Amino acid sequence: ISTRRRKNQCVVTISDTGCGIRAEDLPRIYDPFFTTKPAGKGTGLGLSVSYGIVRHYGGEIRCESIEGKGTTFTVVLPCQKGNEAPDTGPGGS
Repeated sequence: ISTRRRKNQCVVTISDTGCGIRAEDLPRIYDPFFTTKPAGKGTGLGLSVSYGIVRHYGGEIRCESIEGKGTTFTVVLPCQKGNEAPDTGPGGS
């Protein structure tokens, strides 16, 4: 997990080295009720709800994944005016 400020945006990056997401599943990961988990092991709402919240606040979520290598999600949100902080640069927090 890393955080940084880029101009008037707050950027949070979350990466793992897990199994990754299959390329054919990537276009659907934000769809409500989409899940690759077995029945009873997930609702498929987590990313859909997260996507909606981030978009509501004028932000965006990006996902990069390589099957068998891991996944990186980047959440970009506008910084609140009047709460200015110096740019921490790449990977800073």
